[in-house]
Parts: sequence; C-alpha cells; structure tokens
Amino acid sequence: MQLDIQIQYPGWLSIKTEVEWEKFFNAILPLVVNEADAQELSLVLASDEMTHQLNATYRHKDRPTNVLSFPSCEPKICLGDIVLSFETIQNEAIDQGKPFDHHVAHLFIHGVLHLMGHDHIEDDERVVMEAKEIKILERLDIQNPYDS
Repeated sequence: MQLDIQIQYPGWLSIKTEVEWEKFFNAILPLVVNEADAQELSLVLASDEMTHQLNATYRHKDRPTNVLSFPSCEPKICLGDIVLSFETIQNEAIDQGKPFDHHVAHLFIHGVLHLMGHDHIEDDERVVMEAKEIKILERLDIQNPYDS
C-alpha cells in the first residue's frame, strides 16, 4: 500500500525527520491493513488550527481534535485521508503520561480502523474497535492505551 504523507505543521519535524516519520508510519500500516483493502492512504501531519477548521466544517464541532478520518469514495483504490494534530496529541501524551510516539501510533491505528469501517459510538462497536487497537499496539510493544 502506498502511504502519502504530507507534513503541514513544522512541530512534527521537531520530533522526527520526514524520512523517520515515513518509516514510522510505514512500519505500522501493514499491521492494520493488507494490500487487498486498498492501494493507497493519505496522511496529513497537521496543527490544531487545521484540525479545528476541518472538525468545524465536517463534524460541526468547534474545536481541534487529535485525529480525523475521511473515507474515500473509491475505497478499493484509496482507503481515505487521516489528519493528525500535533499540539493536541502532544498535550494528551503529556497529560496521560505516554510517550508521544506511542500516542501517535495509537491514533494513527485508530484513524485507519475508522477508514476500514470500525466505529466506537455503540458499546459493542467500541469493544471490537478497542480490542483491535490493543492487539495491534501489543505487536508494536506499546501498552494498552485504555488501561488507567
């Protein structure tokens, strides 16, 4: 699967280089999707300003958010678009006492699972989605993000 990464906010480059982010996300992607799911995925490494605008426009929520997923209208070609917000993720990682990279990995996985049709609105859906996230994160040696 082709992963197209656009770094829209320079804060991301204070943590890793563009090449390091590409390696990071490309190492995670095959644990979540396989080639039969789609041929490409777009990822935008953004700021709170960008996710605030997108969240207001598409979800009618007037605030930034950590991750947004936009499914493609041609899912067998392009799975869709994921947008991650640097400042929100950084603040959450600090507040929750998690390494930044671990939180980014979790939210990337979360976003990809949304693109694959998973959701967490209903309790039964949430249990299934969280179990998938936990299993993938375990393969990356990342602690269960839902343990308090």
